[in-house]
Amino acid sequence: MSADGLESLRVETAFFDSMRAEWLRDHGGEWALVRGRELVGFYPSLQEAYIHGRDRFGTDPFLVKRVMPSDPVEIVHRGSWVKRGP
Repeated sequence: MSADGLESLRVETAFFDSMRAEWLRDHGGEWALVRGRELVGFYPSLQEAYIHGRDRFGTDPFLVKRVMPSDPVEIVHRGSWVKRGP
């Protein structure tokens, strides 16, 4: 990932985290599509959010993240993916 991509991820993740409590009230469990410091929309599935982001932004960076009280912990160990947490 480029330096610009990492900065975009940092900005979008910080924005998501700052809005999480508010979004949980009406959109818990949905998928948020974020570009920079802007909420593009909420979607019922990861696929729908991703497709909308890809169609709108092409190869430019954007964030798709599920609105949950906390982030699940995901672990990759020697090439095997193991998911732990909520």
